[in-house]
Amino acid sequence: MFYGNNMTLLRVMGFETELITKAVSSTLGAGASAAKSILSSQAQKQAARNAKAVSDHNQEFITSKANIIGEETTENSLRMRQEANRKMGEARTDAGSSSVVTDGSIAMRDIDLATRLETEILDSMRSGFNQANNLKQEGRTRKMTDQARINGYKTNAGSTLLSGVDTTVSQTSDASLGWYKYYDALSKREQGK
Repeated sequence: MFYGNNMTLLRVMGFETELITKAVSSTLGAGASAAKSILSSQAQKQAARNAKAVSDHNQEFITSKANIIGEETTENSLRMRQEANRKMGEARTDAGSSSVVTDGSIAMRDIDLATRLETEILDSMRSGFNQANNLKQEGRTRKMTDQARINGYKTNAGSTLLSGVDTTVSQTSDASLGWYKYYDALSKREQGK
């Protein structure tokens, strides 16, 4: 038996195990590297699928919420119009029951009241629809941001896989060289006999 600096050379049945150890080690390293790259790539692909599912769910939720706000705004405007009609009717009834009618004052009062009520209705509708549109825009923005993140996961998955292939090819070359050296030494030994 001979013990060297970093490698142990053992003569077992006439073979130097240093060459076998290097070849086996390189082969196992290449296989482990390939497996690691594949598993990491699959994990990143799964992360992309999960992120997409969450993004789709969030988009559905935001769209649904915006639609509800839009429907409520429409319903509120209808109620406000009914209330405005009621107030206009009351104002006309009050004016009709009053014996004080001056030229044009009732018509001006009706116009002022109608304008004020219509402005309130339009302001309320504008506010509700703006809120719904802003929510939809927020949803679209989130969707684009999520899509960029999902694309990042996919890119990383592909990059990891390619990097793993590169490393595996390199390690496979080392393993092939190791096996070549082993068989070359074995062939020379047999020719020397």
